[in-house]
Amino acid sequence: MMSNAIDICNMALSHIGSPRIQAFTDRTKQGFDCDLHYEPVRDSVLRAFPWNFAKKRKVLALSDNTISGWTYAYAYPTDCLRAMDIYNPLQSQSYTDGYYDNGVYVQSAVQVKANRTKFEISLNDGNTRRLVLTDQEDAELIYIARVTDPNVFDTEFTKALAYALAAELAIPQKGDPRLQEVMLRNYQMILGQAQKENANEQFDVPTNVSAYVTARM
Repeated sequence: MMSNAIDICNMALSHIGSPRIQAFTDRTKQGFDCDLHYEPVRDSVLRAFPWNFAKKRKVLALSDNTISGWTYAYAYPTDCLRAMDIYNPLQSQSYTDGYYDNGVYVQSAVQVKANRTKFEISLNDGNTRRLVLTDQEDAELIYIARVTDPNVFDTEFTKALAYALAAELAIPQKGDPRLQEVMLRNYQMILGQAQKENANEQFDVPTNVSAYVTARM
């Protein structure tokens, strides 16, 4: 398991044949580029799929904003990267997603969800922070959190992140669009495998069989 972000950066650099770094503060182009791109790429890969290790639930704090058309406005969690659902005990908590197979996105299962709680993400009146709008009292948000500790990362997520970062570094480091394409394809393949394994770590019993349609591709 990776012990820190520098190890992941060095994996990415090795994929494209660039020298290793010791720290983000290295006075080298590799250090500068990794410092610039690591966090945005990490967050992007986290957002790409509802990773089990990054899922989080939080009872939302009520905001003092009033938005027409909605009963409640809640503060958007500061660590939220992707709002997924407002928790509803009558709703299945399995999420419809797919995986990448040789660069092609395959939707492996389709579930028609019943009893979903409607919500919307919006800005507050001063356009300074995001809100979660819903009619649900004491709303609990299910979301993908910004996970910064690499020791919490799933092993396959770490591999996917390294290839995604390598794709981002390929142009500034090597100026090679073809190398970037290769790194992107590798990222998609690793991401697909990771998503399959991620799906095996959860199980949901349908409470309304007629509301579900399952298809295998």
